[in-house]
Amino acid sequence: MKARAVVLAMVGCASVVSAQDDSLRAGWRVVDPEDGCVDGGVIRERLEEQLGPPARVHEAAWVFAWTVESADEVPRMQLEVTAPDGAVGRREIEGSCAEVTEAAALVMTMSVCPDCRAPEPSAPRELELPAVPEPEPEPEPASRARIAGALGAMVTFGILPGVALGVSLRGEVQPSPAWSVGVRAGLHPRTSENDPSGEATFLMAEAGVYACAGRLAATLRVGGCAGWTAALVRASGNAFANDRNALRPETWPEVSVQLGWGEVVGGRLVAGLLFPLVRDRYAVDVGGAARTLHRASTIAGRLTLELTFR
Repeated sequence: MKARAVVLAMVGCASVVSAQDDSLRAGWRVVDPEDGCVDGGVIRERLEEQLGPPARVHEAAWVFAWTVESADEVPRMQLEVTAPDGAVGRREIEGSCAEVTEAAALVMTMSVCPDCRAPEPSAPRELELPAVPEPEPEPEPASRARIAGALGAMVTFGILPGVALGVSLRGEVQPSPAWSVGVRAGLHPRTSENDPSGEATFLMAEAGVYACAGRLAATLRVGGCAGWTAALVRASGNAFANDRNALRPETWPEVSVQLGWGEVVGGRLVAGLLFPLVRDRYAVDVGGAARTLHRASTIAGRLTLELTFR
């Protein structure tokens, strides 16, 4: 019923004005009562699409006015079309607010231009979108040098008599995860050597530099190191064949392997070979002959267990 009423309204109004002379076709003007149902803005848009802009105030124009009533909750428009020569046509349009708005706009358009029709909906155009560029990989942040320290206990054999226990302190800089350089210091507080002809006590303090390379993972590191150490040895005792109570120097190159674990706080086990160069001879006098009490080995060894901090 609604569709039929709309069609009849369009045909009826068009027939009223179709007999008008073309000279009567002029601009248009809408009188919008703003009833809350019919959308005057939509009607103006439709008229501008088909007929162009509205007439100026003093120009002759087609005038469209309407009122809207609701019967049985169905909006009903009473449309009045006034031609430029004063002829008046009235039509009734029934439907929903949206239907009444669209139908009224078409009736008004055909009143001025009977040959005008609602534009055919165009097929949707396929929009060509540009290819999405591949995101550029973010540059890896430049690695910063890290500072690390370690405190450890060490066992050295081959430089002092027997197995010498000591403590070590290490500090290093890691310019990259793959390598590091550092300094270390150590102290062997007391090591004794007994002989039927005499007794001696040894103390050794040392300091050295080293460089290490190698890495397995962020929290597990395996590497090799090379370094050089200088030391002072003090031997005190009796019956020495020569004076060895003064501080005596010792020095050696060394190589080692290390296994480290942990990130901020961790541990490190270092096993190394030392190659003493001075190798002073400590001897006692036995019946007028010098008898060797101790002398450093050609190759010495060391194990160190450290607590590390980064």
